[in-house]
Amino acid sequence: MLNVSDNEKNKETQEKQDFEIDTTLNVLEELEKETKMLYDEKVNLLDVEEKLWLKINEEIENKKQKKEQLKREVEELKKRCEELTKLLNALI
Repeated sequence: MLNVSDNEKNKETQEKQDFEIDTTLNVLEELEKETKMLYDEKVNLLDVEEKLWLKINEEIENKKQKKEQLKREVEELKKRCEELTKLLNALI
């Protein structure tokens, strides 16, 4: 009778160990999935960040160019106004 009881205990112990192993493996698999998802999200966000920086720098460069173009146009208009003022003064 002791032998049967020992067998049952061994069987229960083995089942418990198997369950613990399965549970541990499931936890590990879930952690690996979550880690991969987080890594993928990180990579995607880094890509988005890089694209945003490129767009920001492009906008800054465009605004600098527009500013320089406007400065040139203002200088040209000033010269034309000065020439017209001189012409008008010569006519008066």
